[in-house]
Amino acid sequence: MSFDFKQRAKNMEDAKKVLDDLGVRFWLEGGTLLGFRRSGYFIEWDHNADFLVFSEDIYPYLSDMEENLIKLEFNVKVKKQRKYGSRGGAKEDGKYRSKIVAVRNGDPLNICSYFLNGVEDLRVRIPYRFPNRLFDNNNFIEIEGVSYPCPNPVEEYLELAYGYWREPIQTKRSGNYRRGKGTTDHNAIDMKYKELYKEGVYKYGETKIYHGYKILEGE
Repeated sequence: MSFDFKQRAKNMEDAKKVLDDLGVRFWLEGGTLLGFRRSGYFIEWDHNADFLVFSEDIYPYLSDMEENLIKLEFNVKVKKQRKYGSRGGAKEDGKYRSKIVAVRNGDPLNICSYFLNGVEDLRVRIPYRFPNRLFDNNNFIEIEGVSYPCPNPVEEYLELAYGYWREPIQTKRSGNYRRGKGTTDHNAIDMKYKELYKEGVYKYGETKIYHGYKILEGE
């Protein structure tokens, strides 16, 4: 199946303007970021574009986002997911995880929100958990003449999201490539795990969680 990447780039550019006009920070993520970092363009079999926002930034503007995107002839669906609750210090009322799916001319853009786990200083959208510091100082990637912010360092984000991300993995099941499940370099994964485990990033109770794998304490 082929995709209209010129249309995708135009969708991204217009959505970026909406976010910028509202003063909502965002970053490239997922397969869009992976494709441009790895090969300098969209992944040929990836069906959508991906933006990342912070839950507390986007929540007050969900209605404005929907209205403004509809004016640009997007078909928009806003999903308010369950309140992210008190775990991790997120106790403020009225803040929810959300996802905006905006489709125009058959090409979808996902805008996913990540909430703050204040105890461990992580940005979380299950199953993804990233150190908050990756969003402190942006990198930028240019797409069709437009500059987009992305996590910094990009390589660390991609390793946390995909494991050994430099080799393409084509599959219909996203679980086969998320969080390193398709990795071929287990030594590099183990080294990264040890480094980040010192930060307390992936320790939950008696289980260590890394790249989709669960390792019981003592193993």
